Amino acid sequence: MSRRVTALVLASLLAAACNSSGANPLVTTTNSTGSTSAEPSTTASGDTSATTTTAATTTTAAPTTSTQPAPVVPVPLREGLASFDAYVFAFSVITSGPSSDARTESINQVEYDRETDSRLTISDTTQTGPDFDEPSVTTQRIRTVGNITCTFDGEEWAYSEVTDQEREMSQLAERLIDFVPVIENPVEIGRGEFAGIPAIHYTFSPSGLGQTSGAVTEVTTAEYWVSIDGAVLLFYRLVASSRNGPTNDPSTETFTLEMNAELVDTIGPGVIELPDKCLNQAP
Repeated sequence: MSRRVTALVLASLLAAACNSSGANPLVTTTNSTGSTSAEPSTTASGDTSATTTTAATTTTAAPTTSTQPAPVVPVPLREGLASFDAYVFAFSVITSGPSSDARTESINQVEYDRETDSRLTISDTTQTGPDFDEPSVTTQRIRTVGNITCTFDGEEWAYSEVTDQEREMSQLAERLIDFVPVIENPVEIGRGEFAGIPAIHYTFSPSGLGQTSGAVTEVTTAEYWVSIDGAVLLFYRLVASSRNGPTNDPSTETFTLEMNAELVDTIGPGVIELPDKCLNQAP
């Protein structure tokens, strides 16, 4: 499977999981030794690109004794988000390789409000590399209120409406798909709050890299925040790379993968406005 297809598949799985029921966060954590670190990540916000800052603060260091509690592994993403009446959840998948100019970036955001039965889904994918004379950009905006959906493909709006029966069957199909992030060998490094929710901060160590290919692999970032109540995934970030030769050798193939997921807030979008250009198409 090519890196472009891999990135789009990962983004699609996340979108499917979030569609149930470039934020730029600065995450500050205090580890068991008392040191702090800051890690930025980029996601999309609103109908146009924007940045949102979400702070995660740690106030209690992880236990250092041998009797640490068992790690908390997040419940599936759809299940966790369903516990909120409203939310904004952002995620991105970025892959590159084998050449330095081959890159696929998928940035997505889902905004949901149960009270108004509203949802806004934002998706932007950019592909560059030898196969493209210029960057290929795919844009999609999906606004849903009740049974009415307005979809924008970057050029025009399209109107669609389903019956209650059709919607029930669609929701049944959605519940059969969920997203569970890869989390192996988690180690607690602190406790505090993320997006105002009491949470635990972990690092983890993915296994299996380089065992078959013999490539030189490196995981520079692998961390997540999970809520103490309900084990909801609040933040996830993985950055990994793989190369099959020296860094100064032009023939070396290098692949990178970056995944980010974040609960931006539990306030939600409120009422989603359906544009007139879409509503005018209604039968």
